[in-house]
Amino acid sequence: MSDRPDTPAVDSAQREPTASPPTASPPIASRPTGWRSGSPGLVLWAGTATVSGLGDSVQAFALSWEASGFGPAAAATVATLGILPRVLLMLLGGVAADRYGIRRVMIICDGCMIIVLGCAVGYLSAVPVSLAVIIAISMLAGAISAFYLPAAGGFLRLFVPTDQLPRVMARVSGLQQVARLIGPSLGAVLVIMVGLRGVSMINLVSFAAIMMVLSLVRPPISLRATDPGAAGQGADGTGGPPRGIRSVVADLATGVGQAARTPGMRAALGSLALVAGGVLPMLYLCLPLAVRERQWGVTAAGTIESCWIVGTLAVTLVVAKVGVHHRTGLMIVLGPLVAAVGVTLIAVAPTVPIAGVGAVLMGVGTAVYTGHLSPLFLVWTPPALTARFQSLFGIVQAAPMLVMNPFFGLAATAVNATAALAAAAVSCLAASAVALSSARLRTSDATVGTA
Repeated sequence: MSDRPDTPAVDSAQREPTASPPTASPPIASRPTGWRSGSPGLVLWAGTATVSGLGDSVQAFALSWEASGFGPAAAATVATLGILPRVLLMLLGGVAADRYGIRRVMIICDGCMIIVLGCAVGYLSAVPVSLAVIIAISMLAGAISAFYLPAAGGFLRLFVPTDQLPRVMARVSGLQQVARLIGPSLGAVLVIMVGLRGVSMINLVSFAAIMMVLSLVRPPISLRATDPGAAGQGADGTGGPPRGIRSVVADLATGVGQAARTPGMRAALGSLALVAGGVLPMLYLCLPLAVRERQWGVTAAGTIESCWIVGTLAVTLVVAKVGVHHRTGLMIVLGPLVAAVGVTLIAVAPTVPIAGVGAVLMGVGTAVYTGHLSPLFLVWTPPALTARFQSLFGIVQAAPMLVMNPFFGLAATAVNATAALAAAAVSCLAASAVALSSARLRTSDATVGTA
């Protein structure tokens, strides 16, 4: 989601707006609490979302592994084309969720994924896996995720008051990290046993389950608009009737403009772009290529990726238990530094266990960073613009990969996978520098969910 900003050369007070962001009306409860809108409904959704996340993790591993079998250039092409629709459409997805409702958009997207995966299963029953099939699945899934992710990023806010967000986000994230921990290893086993067709069938079932649960639950919080023309959310997150006064372009401009005017937000998004540009291509492109180059085998690829999840899960569980560190800005600066050390260790690792240790460090650094940035980002977000801000949050994670995936693929082809991993470490180091450049970001103290 956007161009990567340069690291500021002067103090952030000279580069950032000094005006404070407008105070948004807080979310309000608007219906009696029943099992579908209270804690049981939240637990049901979180549990099913974990199962669905497991299906996604297995599918992502299967696609990246099958693509890497066609060579570095093909793997980079698949990764890039899978991200492209998300970058192009995610801002529109944020507008759709704010206009028509977070929960409604999520249900529609789940239905679309069921259709895509059903077609993939049917097609792969008749023909072998080809690069064209992998690209088609990746691009269609990317287009659907462009609408799903901004809505999903704000869904928890429909259940949880702002002061409880960090801990609840950490608990839900912890469940999802467990799924991601299991996913790569399970994906390696399933690729061998049932192939891409079987993995797609499993993921189809997981999407059907989460679609059913979303149809049942009724989130109790309404995101009240901050101005008469802003998007309205119903109590269950289904949204109000579409407005004819503001165009889609105007709604896009409102979200982007408000983010640009919020002090510290540019540095937060810039550092996030650099972390994503280093960590995500490293996991889904550089790591499979390095494993093949070193002839460690598919099981090693799944094991190393699982080690990354171990690191992220450990930090996530700590945050869920005691809350975020009170020096939020310091953690946002330090997290990418730890991740850079981990990536460097993977780059020079002569054996799988050493690479696994590097992956754990990378996971710790990534989780420290995102575990403190994500709730801070939501706290800085006006409620009526929740999905649009989440779309920006997603775009700056996806857009750098359009540049970094081809770059890393070229580096791996021209030199080796180790060179691509070294570049990923440099990207993480740059993220710390960008975060450090913003006075508001680096000095942020947690005001919610602390120990």
